[in-house]
Amino acid sequence: MPPGSDKVIHYFEYTVLALLFYRGLVYGRRSIGNLIAGVVVIAGSGIALMDEFYQSFIPGRDSSFFDLVADFSGVITGTVIYYFIRRHMIKRRKEL
Repeated sequence: MPPGSDKVIHYFEYTVLALLFYRGLVYGRRSIGNLIAGVVVIAGSGIALMDEFYQSFIPGRDSSFFDLVADFSGVITGTVIYYFIRRHMIKRRKEL
C-alpha cells in the first residue's frame, strides 16, 4: 500500500459512518434540524477520537494525528453531504 493511502481509507470510512448515522437520526422526521447535524459531527468525531486512542494500545497498530484529521474530515464531509441531500429531498416533497 502506498504511504499515506490509509488516510484515504479513514476519510471514506468516516464519511460513510456520518452518512449512515445522520440517516438513522433523521429517519421518519420531516424537518432536518441543524441540531442533528451537530450531534452527528460531535458523536462521529468522538468515535474517531476513541478509535485512535484505542489503537494506541494495540501491538502492531499505531495512532496518528493525521489519521484523526482524516477521520474528522470524513465525518464533516458525510454530514454536509447528507444535510444537503436531505434538504433537497424535503424541498422536492413540498413541491409535490
